[in-house]
Amino acid sequence: MSIYNATSDSLIINIINSNIELSKEISINNNLKKVSFIGDSKESSIITFNDISLGFSFYNSLQEIKFKNITLYGILRFTHINNVEFDNVILNGSFISASNSLNNDTLKFNNLIFTSVRNSKIQFCFRLYGNQKNSLSILNSYFNGKYLNGCLDVKNGDNINIKYSTFENGNSTLNGGGALRISNSKKVLIENSYFNNNYSEMDGGVFYISNVNNLLSNNIKVYNATASLNGSVLYINTESIISEVYFNDINLNIIKNINYGGLVATY
Repeated sequence: MSIYNATSDSLIINIINSNIELSKEISINNNLKKVSFIGDSKESSIITFNDISLGFSFYNSLQEIKFKNITLYGILRFTHINNVEFDNVILNGSFISASNSLNNDTLKFNNLIFTSVRNSKIQFCFRLYGNQKNSLSILNSYFNGKYLNGCLDVKNGDNINIKYSTFENGNSTLNGGGALRISNSKKVLIENSYFNNNYSEMDGGVFYISNVNNLLSNNIKVYNATASLNGSVLYINTESIISEVYFNDINLNIIKNINYGGLVATY
């Protein structure tokens, strides 16, 4: 059963012990400022798009979107949304967010289980294209690329914080960074996280870092990382900015390159 609570500028969709199947793309682009999808548990509150290329699209006017205690099958697209929050959510599909607004956008993911689903148009299962004012927080979360896609692609971010999370089975076929690809961003913090079975057909089996001002990594474990070209663990590319990269307390196991070599490669 689903219960809708609405005011003039907000909508709350309560999904209680329901499995909702949808066959068409749903776009929300009106005068609403806030939309929330609230379930009673991930196991009993489920939304499924029958075609994996379909999903929810959220556009300009919305200021806040929240998903809590719910399972989703499909693609989520966000355009110029100020605040996005996921709390105790399973997402099977892909996440795409793009913003060139002047706002300080915030994306928060806590206890998210993210599993990729094959879609030939999507190279990374989670993509964030920001405006260098975006704040991204990932906490206690799990990403599984299932060797179909890379796990996380962030471009033009501001503060990126990843803590107590796992990224595994990422496969980047074109751009590098089997687990994480981060470019043109300011500050990145990765702590107490685990990277397992990640592969890149290009550079950076686990991390591909390009034009990032500051990267700090503490207490991470990397197992079975492979790059076809350079940097089985890390590939760093910097052009016009000064980059500072720090790795503290890193545990490495079974690291390999196929054609060239090196745990770390720079350009």
